Amino acid sequence: FAPLLDQVNRSVFNPELSQWAQSYTVLLILTDGAILDMQPTIDRIVEGSSHSLSIIIVGVGSADMSAMHALDADDKRLKASNGRSAARDIVQFVQFSECKNDGEALARRTLAELPAQMVEFFEAHGINPNPPRPAAPSAVVLESTPLSSM
Repeated sequence: FAPLLDQVNRSVFNPELSQWAQSYTVLLILTDGAILDMQPTIDRIVEGSSHSLSIIIVGVGSADMSAMHALDADDKRLKASNGRSAARDIVQFVQFSECKNDGEALARRTLAELPAQMVEFFEAHGINPNPPRPAAPSAVVLESTPLSSM
């Protein structure tokens, strides 16, 4: 995953990030569980943990997913080969087979950590939510017919 994460880290790095220039990226990775570059991947995740980034990994198939569980560092921050610890947890791993017959459970588990990850990032950078934007005018005109005239 390291080459992909290198590219993602470069694209999400935003020195202009501010209260009025907000952005956040969610990377979705579908994998069979095989990871051949574990430490370089951890290094890139640790780098990405200081960026406006979350990574959702969905494991498909019946392969060993233990490496994916290790990347989802809910209990202990990932540590890069240079000794640097992740600024925050940015990875959520879900094994598809555990909820393949329940789309609602898959969505709930897949997105479970995303709100907290986003809030943690923006709070750490002193960025508050912007006020809601006004709704765009709708071109659809709804006419109501009183029930008594039906």
